[in-house]
Amino acid sequence: MTTEKIGGIELYIENVDLENSGQTQKVYGTNCADDFWALLSNERSVFAYVDYLWVPPDLKRNTSQSSRALYAWRGDTRPPDEIFGHGFSRRGTSPATPAIVYRKADQDLAHYTAVCLSGTHEIGALFPPKVPDQPDPAAETWVYCVRLRGYWCPTYSIQQRVYGNAARFGATERQMARQNLYARELAVLNVAYKDVVAAIRVRRDWAGEGYDAGGTFTYLELRKNQWAASDNKAFADRIENWWNTNNLINTQNALPTP
Repeated sequence: MTTEKIGGIELYIENVDLENSGQTQKVYGTNCADDFWALLSNERSVFAYVDYLWVPPDLKRNTSQSSRALYAWRGDTRPPDEIFGHGFSRRGTSPATPAIVYRKADQDLAHYTAVCLSGTHEIGALFPPKVPDQPDPAAETWVYCVRLRGYWCPTYSIQQRVYGNAARFGATERQMARQNLYARELAVLNVAYKDVVAAIRVRRDWAGEGYDAGGTFTYLELRKNQWAASDNKAFADRIENWWNTNNLINTQNALPTP
């Protein structure tokens, strides 16, 4: 890692293989949120080539600051027999520094650097999504409920700020941020197996060639993680009660659209 002053801002710079593909990207970092926003906005021409940015510490949140336990959802085709025993880890082994990377060109996270989650199980049911001109994903997937512990990145908060600030961000950046906002994404570096609370198996029926056309999903099965931490058991019971009270098995719900 090297340091360099660009446009008056001291930056950490590292060439990183973000996707374990053998190809590296230049990632820029700063410890200051104000500098992060300046880099993200292209408000100075010298920042125009900056694409990948570490999310600075003061933009992250800590569950210790919350008065209640925080839970989120993740769609994943891997079965509970695997996830209940191992949890979730980010797919990339880089950067060596434990940091989540945001990509300006996508107004979204560089997903190999984080475990991406959502605030709703309906969004979880979208993943993996159907994308035009790519092989169709499996019709069935699992939607996992997980507990957040320690630091987490509110991706949606970054996207909301970009979308809502026409004075600082261009139309293209704001449109991309708006497109991604519906997912209410948040992210962590990993989820321990004991913080995987439960899993819902669903079947997706897509309405068009891509996920943005919508569709429906059918609730098929609920499984609770027998190895979950004791302080997660009560929330697992709440999910089970919600499932049984609403008699969800074989009922349908709408897939969210942007």
